[in-house]
Amino acid sequence: MIETRFFSPSEFETLKEYWIELEKGKDMTAFQRYSWYYALNKQYLDNCFGAFDKAVYVVAFSKGNPIMIAPIHIKKYGFEFKGYGSASGAYVIGTWGFTDYLNYIYCNFNPEAFEAINKAIKNKYKIKALHINSVRRRTEIQKYLSNKYSDSFCYETLCVKTEPKDNFDIFFKSMSKSTRQNIRTALNREIKDGKNIYIKVFNTVSKQDAEEFFSIYLERSKSKNTINIQRDGLKNSILKELNKIYNIRLKESLKKSNYLVYNMVHNPDSMLVGIYCNEKKIGFLYGLKSTADLWHDILVCFDENYRFYSPCRTALYRLYKDYVYSSDRNKMTIDMTKGNEKYKYDFCGKEHFVDSYVI
Repeated sequence: MIETRFFSPSEFETLKEYWIELEKGKDMTAFQRYSWYYALNKQYLDNCFGAFDKAVYVVAFSKGNPIMIAPIHIKKYGFEFKGYGSASGAYVIGTWGFTDYLNYIYCNFNPEAFEAINKAIKNKYKIKALHINSVRRRTEIQKYLSNKYSDSFCYETLCVKTEPKDNFDIFFKSMSKSTRQNIRTALNREIKDGKNIYIKVFNTVSKQDAEEFFSIYLERSKSKNTINIQRDGLKNSILKELNKIYNIRLKESLKKSNYLVYNMVHNPDSMLVGIYCNEKKIGFLYGLKSTADLWHDILVCFDENYRFYSPCRTALYRLYKDYVYSSDRNKMTIDMTKGNEKYKYDFCGKEHFVDSYVI
């Protein structure tokens, strides 16, 4: 017999003991850990999402023991058109933002607990659709969904990761000739123009450093989201503008709660690669470590004023050369997560997928 109980964001910390035990399951990543969700939960405590959105944590118990936690975002009203916006319904907390892999929290997947949680959510909030997005393939929950809810499959999302070679020389030579030449050209530009560009690897950083790095992202995000009718066409520009308006609360939430900055400072799974030019911060790579030799790189960003020097490309080169293949640590897999950007393939990236369902 499965019993379900609901917990509000203000009760989140009472779940810590349960959560830390369940997050040890083999299907879990750093995105499912209590430390990551602690920061996500701050958004709801800070009331960043407004009256039409709320969070709830649904826990399934078997014989009094917690066996599954579902972190759920209830969206009472929604808008979705041709991939823009989000429909109403229930979502896994983290669907919007930087949580690239989503899941319920469990040590061993229990189908009965999964169904009991979903039924309880739909009955309590009178919703028809439960959106379970970005579930990694070959996890137990994905296997269950693909078997029982195959008709509810919506789409797959491509991800890219690079697995280490025996040494850096082999890794570098496995890149295409043009990629190797592009890296050499960028490095030569630095020398010619007297730019001392280098990286620093941090597990956690000070609040001031985190805010300074994150400000680069906010500035770049602002310029990337500028509407350009000539470039995008009138129809796509209108849809893009509507989507921007629809998601404005999420953007404000990000600035107000700043959960990514909080993670940079406090999350023990964090790893930030700072990019510097003559001691000035000009970009960064940020992500989470699921294990000592697996890093999920979820955000790559640089100051547009330094584009000529390909700072993120050379940062990855330096990261692989001086960190990943350093003799005093295990060689690390860099999971560049969602997206098929060209630079990921330039660094020998291999594809894998996450799946999304509406049940």
